[in-house]
Amino acid sequence: MAKVTFGPLVSEARNRQGDVVFSRNRFGNYTRPYILTPNPGTSPQLAAVARMTAAGDAWRNTLTDHQRAAWRAYAAVVPFSDVFNQRFFCTGYNFFARVFARLDAAGLATLTDPPTDQNASAPALFTVTLDSPAEGDVTITPASPPDAGDAPQVWSAPPQNPTAHYFFRRLRLLQTFAPGDPGPYTITAALADRFPGALPGQLLGLGLRYLRSTNAATCGIITQASTVPAGGFDMLKKATRTLTPTQVQNLLATPLDIIPAPGPGKFAYPLNWATELTFNATPYANPGTGHLALINPLPFTWDSGDLTFISAAATRADMQNVGANAGTIFTQMGSAQANTPVQITQDGVAEFTTGDSEVTVTIWYVLLDLP
Repeated sequence: MAKVTFGPLVSEARNRQGDVVFSRNRFGNYTRPYILTPNPGTSPQLAAVARMTAAGDAWRNTLTDHQRAAWRAYAAVVPFSDVFNQRFFCTGYNFFARVFARLDAAGLATLTDPPTDQNASAPALFTVTLDSPAEGDVTITPASPPDAGDAPQVWSAPPQNPTAHYFFRRLRLLQTFAPGDPGPYTITAALADRFPGALPGQLLGLGLRYLRSTNAATCGIITQASTVPAGGFDMLKKATRTLTPTQVQNLLATPLDIIPAPGPGKFAYPLNWATELTFNATPYANPGTGHLALINPLPFTWDSGDLTFISAAATRADMQNVGANAGTIFTQMGSAQANTPVQITQDGVAEFTTGDSEVTVTIWYVLLDLP
């Protein structure tokens, strides 16, 4: 790498000229040879190529002559700044493609007419919470929620050595949430999909910005460093809740949440569940021939059969039949079932009575996106 000193005629140079690349770092200007790197053909890269192809097709075949002229006129009065902080203007097509690509990547509706402004809100600060480090939950909570039309976008850099501190230029879009969503934003599944080999303790660089859905404008990204949780980014989750005798005796009237609503466009999908009764002194009566059941309200069907709870004494007299066997789960997922909690109830015609033992319910589940 060669260092460069410029004179009075040329004070600075950037980007590529032939086989030479001009750049600058904190030590000054330098040049390096241009190296054509292999095309990795990753899914995000292929998606970006397809997005730009779609933008070109929309410019040629979807927009009218009047709309194309409107984009050219709008681009001529909205300046941008280059690496030298000098103003420049895009062509109408380039401005349209920029807006199209940003909105399409976020899953938002693209525009055919140019926007009326470039206003956008910006997050002030955000906190990163490792809700359950052993299970790998990572949640971002903004200090200031987005405006109604602004979509929160979480960015992430590949996990790296914990002694590293510089990750801004390695940030890539990780996940976009619904416009106006105040948070918190759970990004565990997206991190697991993007970085399956992340190691516990590695530095995790995260960023947050708000993308305005009416003009694709942003006010930049704010960043924060966190760490990969002790369990990595484990998509399999576990929820446990212990029911008091009073709660057990009122499950028909008052179902109890065990998995909270997972957020817009997401489902909590139970894979299996287990129950444990810690026998005290008095068995539960079951006048309604009910079994413990789950609702969320996904339509679950459980294999028939009683689940036997064994007391600490482990004698036949202390055994208690109050639940259902956790068998095969058949589900249907639609928009009506998204973002709903999973609850514990029972399927009898009358409440359990008289018992004085606690019941602990454990569910293993994953979070799925709306198909």
